[in-house]
Amino acid sequence: MKLTNVTALLFSAAAGVFTLASAQQTEQPAGPRLSAVVQLKNSKSNKLSALTLVPPTNMAKGVFAYITSDNPEQPVERSTKEFKVFLVTTPPELVVAARAYADGSLSTAARQLGSVRSKYMPFVALPDNPTQKAAWMELNCYARLQDWAGLGKLAAAFPGAEFLSSQDRLVLEAARILSHVSDDPTTAASRQKEVEAFLGNSSNKKRLTPTAYAWIKYAQARAASGAFTEDMLKNGIPEAKAAAATQAVDALCEAAMATRGRDMELPLDAMKRAFAIMWAMPGVKSYSNTAKKMDKKVWESAPIDFREAVSLAYMIQNIFEPDCKDDNIRKAASFFFNAQKGKKSAEAKK
Repeated sequence: MKLTNVTALLFSAAAGVFTLASAQQTEQPAGPRLSAVVQLKNSKSNKLSALTLVPPTNMAKGVFAYITSDNPEQPVERSTKEFKVFLVTTPPELVVAARAYADGSLSTAARQLGSVRSKYMPFVALPDNPTQKAAWMELNCYARLQDWAGLGKLAAAFPGAEFLSSQDRLVLEAARILSHVSDDPTTAASRQKEVEAFLGNSSNKKRLTPTAYAWIKYAQARAASGAFTEDMLKNGIPEAKAAAATQAVDALCEAAMATRGRDMELPLDAMKRAFAIMWAMPGVKSYSNTAKKMDKKVWESAPIDFREAVSLAYMIQNIFEPDCKDDNIRKAASFFFNAQKGKKSAEAKK
C-alpha cells in the first residue's frame, strides 16, 4: 500500500536506455504512459535501465508492453518475471494527490486519486502500479470522511482485486463491512451479525492491519449503539441496558486505540460516541447535575462511570480537539481532577 519512493524518478532520469528488438512495426501507441527502472535477471551489469511503459498489459500472463527511445513506435512485450529489478516510478498526478491526502484535504485527495486510479487502469496488473496505490489511499479517504457510499462502491469494485494478497482482500472485506454503518436501528441486528461472523474467524482478526481492525470494531460499535435512542442519550440510559452500553463503549474505545494515533477522524468520532453513552449511563447525569466543587475526596467518591466519562471528555478537549464545541464534553471536562496531584513520587520520598 506504500507509495513508490519518489527518488526513483532520479534513477529513471540518470539510467541508460534498455534496447530490445521487435518483430513488428506499429503506429505510435496511444493511452497513458509510465516510466520504469529495470534490470534483467541475466544481466552481467548492475546498471539500471529506463523503460517507457505503454498499454496494453496482459493481466493473465503478467506481460507488459514498452517502448525505447531508439524505437518509439515499436512496442515490445516482456514478462515482469524476467527482471531482477522492476520499479514503476510514481506519476506526477499521484504525487500531487498524495500531498493533498497527507495535508488532510481528503475531499480533494479523493477526487484526484480517483482520477489517477482511472487513468492508469491499463497497468493494474503490474507490481506497485499507481492505480492500486491511488485506490488504497482513496479507500482511506472515504473511511475518514465517513463517505459510506463511496467506500462501499470502491471496496466492491477495487481495481485488480484478483492480483491482491489474501491479507489485502481481507482489508477490502473490512472496508465493505464498514460501509454498512448506519444510524437506522432496524438494521443494527443484521450489521452486528455480519461483524460477529467476520470476527468469528480467528485468522481474520490476526491478519487484519491495525487500521482495518479499527474499521471492524467501529462497525461493531455503531451496530451495538443502535440500541440507544436519542432520547436515552439525552435523558439517561435505563439500568436494563447498562451492560449493552458498556459493551458498545468498549468497542468504540478499542476502535479508537487500534489506529495507534493515525488518521484521527474515525477515532475521534468513536471517542465522542463513547463519551455520549458514558454520560448517559444510569446515575451519571443526575450526579453531574449535583456535583459542585471537585476535590480529591469528592473525585474519589464519585461513581466510576462518572469519572470515566469525565476523564474521556478531558482527553478529547485537551488532547484531540481543543476547540471542541460539544457542551456536554466541555461540562464534563471541567469536573476532571487529578487525584495524584500534590503527591510526592516514591523517588522524592527517599
